[in-house]
Amino acid sequence: MGATPVADHRRLQRSLFRMQLSPSFAAALRARDPECIRSTGLNDADLELLLALDPAGVSADPGGRRQGQLLGNCSGEFMASVFAAEVWFGFEDVMPSFLGAEEFHSAIANDTSLPLAFGDYLARTLTGGAYASLHELLRLQRALAAARRSEFPSVQVSPGEWRLAPGAQLLELAAGTLGWLAELGRVLEGAEAPSHAAKLGDEREWVLLSAAPKAGAQILADVQTELLQPTLRTLLLATRDGLVMEARDEMALRCAVSRAELDAFAEQLAREGVLLLGK
Repeated sequence: MGATPVADHRRLQRSLFRMQLSPSFAAALRARDPECIRSTGLNDADLELLLALDPAGVSADPGGRRQGQLLGNCSGEFMASVFAAEVWFGFEDVMPSFLGAEEFHSAIANDTSLPLAFGDYLARTLTGGAYASLHELLRLQRALAAARRSEFPSVQVSPGEWRLAPGAQLLELAAGTLGWLAELGRVLEGAEAPSHAAKLGDEREWVLLSAAPKAGAQILADVQTELLQPTLRTLLLATRDGLVMEARDEMALRCAVSRAELDAFAEQLAREGVLLLGK
């Protein structure tokens, strides 16, 4: 006699969670849709165990508390984009639709970040040329969410080299995006009344995202944002691939500062964790 397969409890839990949150997925799985079955990764015995559960018990969610809590956890870092999409761009039910989206099911099945999956879902859903300003807002929020979760490797810097620190990221956006995010934050906190969607122009702005070291694997990093003025933008863009000693005199000229001022500027950025300076 063959050995009885050992139940894969983690896959069972993930598949059950998907059934609890997505009635359409549960219905397709009970109908033995091949693609749904493949997405669970379950063997035949585990699949039969899952399908033997009482459908009413699986779907029970008094007051929608489970669904509401999950959506709140997934969307919290994107509420400015959700608010703008629903209030000014005519999108309805942006949040509940996530539970039936491929991004939600893929994240559960592969045990990856649900908030990042929610950001990917928004990027796919909120499409169209008429929503250019919304796209820029979402790009900023997605970059922030990713930076909070990033694990940055140590970087070796050659002697005399200046290099952008792993926790620092430069993001090019439509001018006004960072200010619009701050305004929407105040609206969501109740400090301001909503006015209108920002009309971002063709001009561009550069934003520095600087993530502090994470205090633990399950803790999100603190990420600071800064709108870059021309001098700082010029310097930091040049350090993404490394700025060597021989190029600093030219960089000082481009930044319209003395070499001593440029060096002092770099030392300050190093103390702030934005630059790595090779000694």
